Amino acid sequence: MAEIRAFRAVRPTRDKVHLVATRPYYTYKKNVLKAKLQDNPFTFLHIINPEFGEKIKSPANSVERFELVKGAYKEFVEDGILFQDAQPHIYLYRQTKDNHEYLGVIAGASVDEYRMNLIKN
Repeated sequence: MAEIRAFRAVRPTRDKVHLVATRPYYTYKKNVLKAKLQDNPFTFLHIINPEFGEKIKSPANSVERFELVKGAYKEFVEDGILFQDAQPHIYLYRQTKDNHEYLGVIAGASVDEYRMNLIKN
């Protein structure tokens, strides 16, 4: 049996979770993405797209881009939008879609056990 461990998650404050949560960046049409970034200063999209509105952008997967992402993440933490739990936990995740409910566990796991196919993804 695979071994799992509790960890200290970084997550949005309860009053901002609905504003921070987002679907993957690439699933948005350009105009919808632009509107979301303009209208919602709390969306996680600002972390993964820190150069929104800039004329010149750093190359994808460059050190410069990663530094900007890191800076945007730090701003969210400093502004109190994201925080890290004080105690380690094992988290439950529930998603509902089309009258189906999915429940999952979010926990730390062994990389070696994953590589040995003892953990399914």
